[in-house]
Amino acid sequence: MKQLCRVLVIAALAVNLAACSSTDVVAPTMNVSIGKQLMDLKKAQESGAISQREWERQKAEIISSVK
Repeated sequence: MKQLCRVLVIAALAVNLAACSSTDVVAPTMNVSIGKQLMDLKKAQESGAISQREWERQKAEIISSVK
């Protein structure tokens, strides 16, 4: 009886571990408007966190993503 319980516990653990080994990457859902993204980007540029050149590049990328 103890042997059967051990086998069942080991089998249950193996199944649980196998379920945790997924290699799928799930991208987070972003629900931020284009306007909010542009406003945040402008604030980053104004605060010096990003350069004018980087601001222009990212701004163009955001705008082109909606076309």
